[in-house]
Amino acid sequence: LNMNVGSTGLSIVVWFNTSTFNQDGFFFEKGAVNSSYSLFISSNVLYFRTKQNTVQKDLTQNNISNTLAVNQWHMVVGTFDGTTKKLYTDGSLLGTQTYAVAIDTNNNGVSIGAYGGQSTNDYEFNGKIASVKVYKCAINQEQILHEYNSMQKYFRTLS
Repeated sequence: LNMNVGSTGLSIVVWFNTSTFNQDGFFFEKGAVNSSYSLFISSNVLYFRTKQNTVQKDLTQNNISNTLAVNQWHMVVGTFDGTTKKLYTDGSLLGTQTYAVAIDTNNNGVSIGAYGGQSTNDYEFNGKIASVKVYKCAINQEQILHEYNSMQKYFRTLS
């Protein structure tokens, strides 16, 4: 399975539950550490990181504990359409960032719940990850809301 996206577009959709946002925990990473794209939490900040050549660029949302409750299921989404990155939680847009470059490609694998691909696994996510979806296109807010509204009823019953 080829997970390289270049400039064609990308969406990462993750359903998770945690008791703390004050952690360094990766939901998903493509490739070795900081070599392509990832979605993670670090010290109460939500990150959608992409890398092109030697430049990594983060779209962040600070103080996510002010937005999201602990011990509940949440959906986080990072999208990239070739020119713009967007970050969503529970169907709501948190922020956008201009990013009109191709994301680096490589032959490394992916990691779910930690970082590193084929490298050292560390920064393990402290919580539960129920679902991870990666699309080679940027899904729009209508599609994100549909995912959230159709799936949240299932996650309300999980503990």
